Amino acid sequence: MILRRAIYGQKEVVAPITPTVLVPGDGTTAWNTRGSVTTGLGYFEPNGSATAWTRDASFYGVGSGIAFSLTFDLSTTNQGQNGIMFGVSEGNTIASWTELKYAFYFQRSNASDYRMFKAESGSITSLGTFSFGDSFEIKRDALGNFDYLHNGTSISTGATTNTNSMYGDGSIANNSALRIDEIKLTYIAPTVLVPGDGTTAWVDIVNMTTSLGKIVPPSSVTGWNKGASFGTVPANTDFTLSFNFVLRAGGTSPSYFLSGVSATNPDALLPSVGFGWHAFAIGTDNRMQIYESGIRVINLGNGTYTTGDLFEIKRVGTTITYLQNGTVKFTSSQSSTSSIVFDCCSYKDLGAENLKLTY
Repeated sequence: MILRRAIYGQKEVVAPITPTVLVPGDGTTAWNTRGSVTTGLGYFEPNGSATAWTRDASFYGVGSGIAFSLTFDLSTTNQGQNGIMFGVSEGNTIASWTELKYAFYFQRSNASDYRMFKAESGSITSLGTFSFGDSFEIKRDALGNFDYLHNGTSISTGATTNTNSMYGDGSIANNSALRIDEIKLTYIAPTVLVPGDGTTAWVDIVNMTTSLGKIVPPSSVTGWNKGASFGTVPANTDFTLSFNFVLRAGGTSPSYFLSGVSATNPDALLPSVGFGWHAFAIGTDNRMQIYESGIRVINLGNGTYTTGDLFEIKRVGTTITYLQNGTVKFTSSQSSTSSIVFDCCSYKDLGAENLKLTY
């Protein structure tokens, strides 16, 4: 089972999902129709003529906050004028195409005029032309960003974001003879990097002991030249770094640890960590600060964390936020678009465990 994280307000809710592929009409995922529509395994098509946009076919697709890919092909049964839309909606309450939140609109005026559009909540935008046999895809990431693909190439993005539950949904013009075929809705699992798991390796290790998701100093040696790195998140990709601070077995205070992310990992020193949580373990008085490229941007004060607290650094779009136990503590004024690696440095005995980089 994969744990999917979704943000609601300032709190973060963890929802389990199982990777799923839905094919409507397969006996498990049912079609719902209005008007004269023929449906079957992974397809729907008009059955005769009817008043424009009063016929539809839909199926329940995906819950809120879950990334997915809706794929399909297009074919026809005659050479008449045609119009058909297919995509996703928040609820199949009416047959009208205006209910479709994110959809392709296909129109053929004659045997040589094959045009396609993007249809979003009643708004139409031209996407060029198509051919029968082409493949089409609508993708949503876990943050509600939509992407339109034609033959595997991105050709447009959604004008708005939307993380709500979605139905696969189509609407048919009055004299359409177009058929939506090979329909498949696939839940997209995130990439999760855990250092030391045999797939994601610890690298650039300097005076530190590493294991599965954990990094601590091997002994009580003062000075900042201790650290390591792992993983790479592609540029312009949302991510979450999560971890807990941990004191080395037998370690003493005062000890400090800076855990975060950077574009590169040139050394094991504090100034090179681009965005990081900085923990002070000073006796029973644990203090949190946030550093960015060697500059302290906020001091949260004494007694601001306890053992077992969950710390996160997130990028959404170009914005970096810092969370403690699911609550946003700080939003950076520095934008971020570059590829990202884990970066850290330690002073004396403090380290981190349960490290995970998700994108």
